[in-house]
Formats: sequence, C-alpha cells, structure tokens
Amino acid sequence: MTEEASNTHEQDTSAFDSSQPDTVVAFLAKEPRPLDLDALGAAVDADKKQRKALEKVLRGLVEAGSLVETRDGRYGIPAKMNLVVGKLTCHEKGFGFVVPRDPSQADLYIAHRKLGNALHGDVVVARREAERRGKIEGRIIRVLQRARTQVVGTFERGPRFGYVVPLDARIRYQVFISGAESNGAKPGQLVCAEITSYPEDHGRRNPEGKIVEVLGDPDDPRIDLDVIIREFNRPHAFPAKVVAEAKRIATEVSEADIEGRTDFRDVAVVTIDGANAQDFDDAIYVEKLPTGNFKLTVHIADVAAYVPVGSAIDTEAQLRATSVYFPDRVVPMLPEGLSNEICSLKPDVDRLVQSVEIEINAEGRTVNYEFHDGVIRSAARMTYRDVAAILDGADEKLEKKYADHVEHFRLMSELCRVLRAHRGRRGSIDFDLPEPEILINMRGEVEDIFKSERNQAHRLIEEFMIRANEVVASHFAWEDVPSLYRAHEGPDAEKVEKFRDFISGLGLRLGGRGQPKPKDFQRLVAHLEGQPGERVIIYLMLRTMKQARYQVDNIGHFGLASERYTHFTSPIRRYPDLVIHRLLKADRGSAKQQEFDLESLQRDLDRIGADCSERERTAEEAERRYVDWKMV
Repeated sequence: MTEEASNTHEQDTSAFDSSQPDTVVAFLAKEPRPLDLDALGAAVDADKKQRKALEKVLRGLVEAGSLVETRDGRYGIPAKMNLVVGKLTCHEKGFGFVVPRDPSQADLYIAHRKLGNALHGDVVVARREAERRGKIEGRIIRVLQRARTQVVGTFERGPRFGYVVPLDARIRYQVFISGAESNGAKPGQLVCAEITSYPEDHGRRNPEGKIVEVLGDPDDPRIDLDVIIREFNRPHAFPAKVVAEAKRIATEVSEADIEGRTDFRDVAVVTIDGANAQDFDDAIYVEKLPTGNFKLTVHIADVAAYVPVGSAIDTEAQLRATSVYFPDRVVPMLPEGLSNEICSLKPDVDRLVQSVEIEINAEGRTVNYEFHDGVIRSAARMTYRDVAAILDGADEKLEKKYADHVEHFRLMSELCRVLRAHRGRRGSIDFDLPEPEILINMRGEVEDIFKSERNQAHRLIEEFMIRANEVVASHFAWEDVPSLYRAHEGPDAEKVEKFRDFISGLGLRLGGRGQPKPKDFQRLVAHLEGQPGERVIIYLMLRTMKQARYQVDNIGHFGLASERYTHFTSPIRRYPDLVIHRLLKADRGSAKQQEFDLESLQRDLDRIGADCSERERTAEEAERRYVDWKMV
C-alpha cells in the first residue's frame, strides 16, 4: 500500500459513495496531498465495480473544474494546490483574467507573457503567483478545454502563406493558412477558418488552420448574421439525426397523450407575446376566488413529453442551451417542428402543458399551490401591444374584437399590481431600462432604430412568470430535492465603493454601508426616475452587480430580493427549464414522466448549470455584438 493510501485511513470511509461527486470532493478536501486512482480506491476499499464508477466521477470532476489532475495522474482540490480552474477572458490590450468556476475564488490577473498557449474563452488551470496593488496575479499552466475550433476573420496573403486576422481582437494570434487550404479565398474577404493546430511553444508558434467557408465581402450587409453566428461558434444547422428524430414526433395531440392529464380546455386561457413570436411557451388564466384571493394558473409547454433524456434532440438542446434571438432571425434551441409547432401553445388546438395553480392573497403572498400534468386549448393569441391598448382603453375596435377577454385582462392587471407591490416591499430592483430595437429589410440593411416598447402587458407577464418560478423553486427547497436554482449574488464590494464615490460627487447616496441590500438599490433607482443622467447612473449601478447563474446551491436572487428562484417558464428556449420540468415530474411521481436515470441527472446538475450559464453568456454577447454592428 502506498504512503498516500495509508494516510487516508485516518478518515471515516463508512459513508463514502464512489458514484457521488460531492462525496469524492469532500474526501479529497480532507487529504493532505493529491491521490491517484489506485491510492484513492485503496483508501476507501473500493471493489472493481466501485473503482469503475470512481474513475468516471473523477473524469467528470476534472472536466467540471472541481478537481485538478496532475501530470502524474493524481487528483486534488484546486484551491489546496494554489491553483485556479476557470475561463480565460482576454483583453484587446493583450492581458487576461481567469474567472474561476468556484465563485468563492477571486479573479486571477494574467499578464500577456504568462498566457502560455491559451486563447480567449479557453477553460484553463492557472497558478497563483503574487498579489500586487490589490490584484492577484497568476500564470496559466494548462489548457483544459478549448473554447473554439474555428475563427472568423479577414483573409490576407503573405509572400509564402496566407493568414486570417480574427475579427475578435481578444484572439491575439493570426491563423496561418497554407496555399492548399485557402479554399479559393481572396485577400480582404471574410472567411471561417477551422483551427487544425493550436499555439505552441508558449505562444511563439501561431495556430494553423484551413478555410472551411468563404463568407464574402465585409461590406455586404447580408452576411453580417452569418459572420456573428460563426464568430461565436453557435450551432446553426441541426444535425441529420436531430432532424430525423424531430420528424418522427407527432404533429397533433392524441387522446392517448391526454389520458390521465388535468383537462383545462374549457378554461379561456390566453398567450401574450411579441407580435413576431412563433414559440409560445406560456399561457395564463386569472380568476377571483370567493375568499377574495386570486388564483393564477400558469401553463407551460410540456417539452419534456416530447424530448426524452439522452435523445439526439436532447443532446443538441443541451449543447445549444438557449435560443438566440437576433432582430431578423432566431437560432432556436429546438427544431422548429417542436418550438414553433407541437410544443408552441397556439390558439384553438390541444397542447400538453405543465401547469401550476397558485392561490395569492390580497397582500400578494402565495397561500397555496398545485402542480398538474395538463392539457389546454388557448382561446386567443394576444400581443403585448394589443393587451396594453385594451387595458389603456385606447382602441375600441380591439375591445370589441376581444370582448370575451376584456374583463379577464383587467383582472390580470389587478393581480399584477398586487404582485408588483409585494415584490417592491421586499426590495426587488426594477431597472426597467429601454433597449434599442432595429428594423432590418430583406437586403440585410437597417431601415430604422427605435426604443423597445415596454408596457403594462409586459409587466403582468413578467410578474406572473416570476411568481411561478419562485413557487417551483420553493417547492424543491421545501421538499429538499436536488435542483437547479437561478442564483444571483450580492454586488461586488469594491465596485460598490467605487460607485458610491462617483455618485457622492453628484449629491447622491446609496444606503446600506458596506453591504447594501436590494432595497437600498431600489430606493436609489426610484429617486433617479426622470432625472438627468438616470440611464448613465443606472448602467454604472448594474456594473456593480454580479451575473446570475445556474447552480445547485440555493443562495437566493439578489436583484429580485427572492429567497428562492429558478427558471421553469421557458423550456422551449432554455435548457435549464427543461431540466426543471423533468425533476418536478419525477418528484411528483407524474404518470406522464418519461423513464430516465434520475440519480444520474441529479449528479450531473452542477455541470449542466455551469455549461448553461456559460452558453447563456455567449448567446447574449452574440446578440449584443450583432445589434451594435448593425447600429454602427
């Protein structure tokens, strides 16, 4: 027995489960030094079957960044080894930061000469080296996962070979292209190059590649979206297996599908979405109970009924993690046969749903809730603009057209005010900043730029979805069921102090001293409303905030001042919502739950949360880049 193995006998291994990642991490956290597989297996008396499970778990933990594998095959906790595992974010000026996967660790500054062979976006292992002027500095010692397999840029030709200059200035290398791999590209054209070899020799040798697609002239507005999609490496065409699987899915709901479900088809539920939306994943109904309480019913498309765990569609949806919404095109998470057809809650057709009925009192508190496998038939496909016009009394024709629903919309508005007031009392922050919208013609040219509309109808849907998400998250927490939460930490203390210094010069103050609460930010936002400089100050305030993410540990949602929050309401366009549906069905023992390994899914939640958070960021960045590009 090795020395490492003998040392581990000091630990109690009676509760050790080799198939549980948390158990393995907790065990290694108590070890004085990293252990290899043999030493760890011997320490916990693992048999052959357990060692196989342990090996699989170790690989997953290394991939997730929870453990580091040394070059000689030993496994240890990164923080105990003075290491940080995270994503490298490079700056155009050449330096970078490693953002740790462990949120308790601080970002690591990496000087240009210490970036090694890593590229912007790579998952890396970095060693802490020093702390200077409040910055922790480090050096990248290994690339765990490459962020990109291709680069989009301008093709140029040198005396001996061609090269691609990346559009993204954070990629600090030109990609060398041999004459045989130029694919007929001409100098000055935008191209997509596949990387065939990555930087070597501490960055002194450039990456090499081959041109797989000539996109065209950089001045052609019709190629802008193709460029952005490829630059951010977003999957844009569904693989043949996914297309074939989607074609086999029924296009209509059958009687067998409905059997055993709660029938809501006689209830006049409605959908409210944007005018151009095709994927309607939520429908709502509000009624007043004899007690004076409200009953809000939120019906969400039952995507889990059509997408089995591990299927080709599921694998591709997990890879995409989210739909990406550009002004003139959607890159969907699911094939359009699902997202725009059988899963979309279209009017006057039967659709399968996951439903939550929520009883809410006059103060806006949830007093009861129930979950259902349901079936609905939407009574109307409404738009935000039309509902707002009806509520404002601004359009008599619309009121006549939807006369059967007018009172329903007014009741929705009443409940919205109750919910909004309740959320305001607890300190939830509403930034409510308008975003630019752009109108693009068939030639890819921008015809108009205008301020996005945000009206009463947007707010009522927002309030109803927030409450549904909170109810689902609370259910998981109360039932002590492993789940994914939408976590939002409090703001960064150093950024808050800088923000305070700035606004104090304008005669403004932020309460809360060192650790402001959501209500402190809320009060400042309310004070700024309508004042000069409101948008600039609120944008600076937003920069003090950390980004929300998906994780197993529930730490609450700071921005919403919510103790428990998740994403349940958009499974057509967000993968975490689909996961939540599966977990909720399994917890309820739903007769409509498709068979899958629940324990395996729960063990995988940490990785799913980290991956979906990362891909959400990439999608948002792609959307912003495209809008900025078009606006310019």
